[in-house]
Amino acid sequence: MHTIDELKEQAVSIFRKYEETGTNRWSADTVVMDLSYQIGSLAKLIMCMRGNRNSNMVDEKLKEQIGDEISDILADILYLSNELDIDIGQAWENMLSSDGQKISQKKREKLYQ
Repeated sequence: MHTIDELKEQAVSIFRKYEETGTNRWSADTVVMDLSYQIGSLAKLIMCMRGNRNSNMVDEKLKEQIGDEISDILADILYLSNELDIDIGQAWENMLSSDGQKISQKKREKLYQ
């Protein structure tokens, strides 16, 4: 199992290898545009899996392709965090703390209704 920092290093390394082949360097703007493409591809595959869109693929192949799209999205997010100099591990911890507080507040509000 990899840590989030290891995954981030791997994503950055992969993107840099593309640059070595002559691909233009990806900026934060490029990554955000690619994210919208990747999310659209993921949505189409999920629609196929749920029967909302025609597909000739069996569920196992769909799941494999969904996994590929999720991994592409994760790579984009990790690379974006590097480009913007964001500590994604700390951002994750902050999100967990914030969500924990929101959930506690909602539970308290529900108790007093």
